[in-house]
Amino acid sequence: MTKSKTKFSYAQLALADWLAEDAANRFAVVATGHYSSKAISLYQVANGEVIAISSASRGCEDKTLLDRLGGSLEINYSPLVSEKVLVGNHSDFSRDDGNDNGFTNFMKSIGYKGFDDAHGGQLLMRQTDPSMQRWEMEWKDAFSALKDKRDDLRAKASRTVIIGAKCKVYARVDAETRKSLPAGFTLPIPDLTVVRPTWKARVVRETKDRLYIQDVVRIRDAGGAHREDNPIRGSDPNKYVDRIHAMVDGATERAAQTLLAVDTDRVEGYYQACDSALAVALGPLLTLHARLFQADGMHEDLMREAIEAATVKKD
Repeated sequence: MTKSKTKFSYAQLALADWLAEDAANRFAVVATGHYSSKAISLYQVANGEVIAISSASRGCEDKTLLDRLGGSLEINYSPLVSEKVLVGNHSDFSRDDGNDNGFTNFMKSIGYKGFDDAHGGQLLMRQTDPSMQRWEMEWKDAFSALKDKRDDLRAKASRTVIIGAKCKVYARVDAETRKSLPAGFTLPIPDLTVVRPTWKARVVRETKDRLYIQDVVRIRDAGGAHREDNPIRGSDPNKYVDRIHAMVDGATERAAQTLLAVDTDRVEGYYQACDSALAVALGPLLTLHARLFQADGMHEDLMREAIEAATVKKD
C-alpha cells in the first residue's frame, strides 16, 4: 500500500464503504459554504423514493450506522474526492456548453427536488462504476484492515461496568403529613448523600481517564425523593464516563444485583431511621413551631408599641 493510501482514516473509508454497499441507490451531500454545517447527509433510494438517512440538522437516528461511520457525520471528505475514492459533483459547477452539471443531472435522474431551494453550494458524493473498480482493487482491503484493527481494540476493551451516581436522598414524608405542616416549617432531618449504583454499560474504548461506553442501561428505579448527578457525557454512540465514576470495572453477571441489594439496605435503613425519629419528634416540633410563631406575633406587637412610645410626638 502506497503512502497516499495510508492517510485515509477509518471514518473516511467507512463512508466510502457504506456508499459502495449499494452504489446505485446511495449518495451523500454536504454543504460547502464557509459557515455551513460540515455534517454529511446520507440518502437511500428505495422503490423510487429518496429517503434521508441522516441530515446536518437532524443528525442520524440510526446509532448503529453512526457507529459504523466512526461516531460522527463530520467526516473530512475532501481527500476522498480529490483521490477519486468517491466521485464528487458540485451544485455550483458551470459547464462550458451550458448544459446541466453532474449534480443537477443526478438529482433529475432520481426525481429528487430536495435541493432545488438550497442556499449555498452542495457537494454530491457517490460511488460510480470507475470509483467502484478502484474501491474493489485498492481501498476495500485497506478499510477491512482498519475495521479489523478497530474491532480488535474493542474486543480487548470490552467489559461491563457499573456506574454510580452521587445522590442526595430525602426523608420520605407521606402526603397527609406534609399537607399538615405549617408554612415555613422545615423538618430538622439530615439528607443522605451516597453514591448509588445506577447504570450498567459496555466499554468499547478507553483512555487514561475515560471509558467510552455503549448499551447503557439503568439498573435502579428512578422513584423516591432524591436528587442525583449524571456523570455520563456525550451521546450515542459516543457516550463516555470518567473512570472515577465506575463503581465496578469488569462487572460479573451478578454484580448489579449485589450492589443494588447493598444500596437498597442502606437507603431503606435511612428511611426507617427517619420514620422512627419523626414518629417521636414531629408532635413536639410542631408545638414548638406554633409557640415560636405565636411569640413572633407578640414580639411584633410589643415592638410596635415600644417604637410608638419612644417616638417624640410632634404638635
